[in-house]
Amino acid sequence: MFAVVLLALASLALFTGSTAASMLHRRAGIVRDTVLPLCRDDIKPLLRQTHSFRVTTRHHFAAEPSRVYAALEQGAFSWLPLTAGISYPTPARGVGAARSFSTYLFAATEQVLSDNPSEHLSTIGFRTSIPLLVHSYRQDYQLVPDATGTTVTWTLRGRPGILAFVPLRWTAPLVRPFTRLALARLSSRL
Repeated sequence: MFAVVLLALASLALFTGSTAASMLHRRAGIVRDTVLPLCRDDIKPLLRQTHSFRVTTRHHFAAEPSRVYAALEQGAFSWLPLTAGISYPTPARGVGAARSFSTYLFAATEQVLSDNPSEHLSTIGFRTSIPLLVHSYRQDYQLVPDATGTTVTWTLRGRPGILAFVPLRWTAPLVRPFTRLALARLSSRL
């Protein structure tokens, strides 16, 4: 009897998991296909929001800043499994340009806030496919050249849609190894 109950629960979990994954994938596709920039007045409230999560990681690349910047700007994170990465729906680049970050289960529209090629890139993510878990996020990439290449400092801040008042700073040490790996794998695009 116990085996039958266990098998039924496992089947239910598998069905529920695959249904949830299918639903998330479909929602990510909708967000991915509607990449539209926000006007300045719509961005201001997002910039004023406090972020309950923040993680910073650094990595040194044996490449000049222009090559590292180019890899960050187009196709970034596409080396991760089930991730299409960053793409621009139009040729427009620079401040105000809209772009999409897309994975199999998550997608978001991003807008470039600051763009100083080979030195700094800042984006804000909004219109996410999982708004209750990720309402908005902001990314800052600082590129600092030295004699042996370029050091990139990536700061990621986020705000969930629910329980946004709960400080999630305690999760940074859990997330940092993944952000380190994601940033280090940028070398595959250089």
